[in-house]
Formats: sequence, C-alpha cells, structure tokens
Amino acid sequence: MRQRQIDYYDKITDKLIGEIDIESFDLDLIKKRFPISTKDPFVFNPYQIDLSNIDLFPNVVFDFKRYDYYLACYSDYSIRTNKNMDLYLEKLGYDFGDNKINLPVDLEKIVSRNFLTTNDCVTLKGFGHRINPRFDTEFDKCDWEYNETHFHPDSFVHGDDEIEYLKLALECGKRLSYRLSKRFKNDKFRIQISFMETQLEKGEIEAYGSSTVRFYKIRPEAEDGIYITDLDVYEGDAVLEFEKI
Repeated sequence: MRQRQIDYYDKITDKLIGEIDIESFDLDLIKKRFPISTKDPFVFNPYQIDLSNIDLFPNVVFDFKRYDYYLACYSDYSIRTNKNMDLYLEKLGYDFGDNKINLPVDLEKIVSRNFLTTNDCVTLKGFGHRINPRFDTEFDKCDWEYNETHFHPDSFVHGDDEIEYLKLALECGKRLSYRLSKRFKNDKFRIQISFMETQLEKGEIEAYGSSTVRFYKIRPEAEDGIYITDLDVYEGDAVLEFEKI
C-alpha cells in the first residue's frame, strides 16, 4: 500500500507541523511538473511544492510565509530497479503501487497456488523438478528458492504486444508478495521481476522476449552472497526487485 500526501514544515524550526492527504495523484502529470529524477520513476522521494505547481492541489490552502511544503510518499514496499526497467516503466506510465490489472485465468491459478515449505525452503506447490534436499547454509536455501520458484507470465499472453509480458509479471509479483506476507508473517521475501523484448541480430532472432517472476526468503546470513547491489549488472534485462518493509 502507498500513501501520497503533502508534509509541511515550520520555516524557522524545520519541525514537521502536519500532513495533508492527496485525494487524486496523476503520476504522469506530477512527473511533468516536478523535477523528478530518472532514478525515481515511482516518485518515492520528497519534492518541494512552490507557486509553480500549487494548481495541482486545488483543495489545499498554502501558507508559504510560515511553512515549506513537500510532496511525500510512504510505502510498505522497498523497490529497486535497473536503468532498463526505469525506461520501460517510464514508457508505460506505470505506478507500481497503484496500478492493478486482471490476470489470465491460468496465470491467476499459478499465483494462487498453495505454498510448500520443506527443509526451511518456501516454493509454490507443483513447481520445481527436484526433491528439496537439506542445505548446510542459508545461502543454499536462498539459491534453491531463487531457481525453483520462477515462472514466466509471457506464456499466458496471446498477441504480439510484448509489453504485456511485463505488465503481467508486475501484477504477479505484487500478488505473490501480498500472499507471502500474509502466510509467513515473521519472514520477509524478495520478489524479482525481469523482462526483455525479442532481440534481433542482422534480422535474425537472437533471443525471444520473455518475463520472469521469482522469489526467495530474505536470510540475513545469506545477503552478502545473494543480494545484488547494482541491478545494472543485468545489461540485457529490465529488472525490478522489491520486498515488504
């Protein structure tokens, strides 16, 4: 869930004085009227409101003599993207927290499957091709889940618009995150979504377009090995990772 609001601070003391809920938030319009960084495609960071953009908030009475006003966002997601994903999200005008789409029936069945917990590993029931062994390290558990939980929403798209692969993957990721947080209240999970369009080389298909969703439990002892600091190492794919805060 994401809360969009205006925070206002005393000009002299910088103390937070109050918060004003934003009833309507047009992401595309906000990005046109505020100096939004390309590294902040969802407009998570605070941006100061001034006379040039107060018309976007017609129900708010501003007192700039006493207060400084900032556009603010509070979310229960921590989201990271690479540059490729930023470009696609910008193109889509997609707001990760607010957009919601319907899933094809068969894909809905996949994200609604029961979770299977074996030897401290969590997967979707019916996924994976090997019996889950007992692992000696927390990293091995994460690595197992990373490889055994993935599925491809693009398999359920009927048409030539490959951007639909990404839209479905984003929706699947959000739904899985919600279900995981409800089922495993004492654990946290990281969801990874990746996407690429069909790649051509000299008129020949070099790689087919696809989207992938996968998840694994966050285990502090394994973070040094499993956590990728810079998602731009994925040069060919658009990648988004998120977790519940």
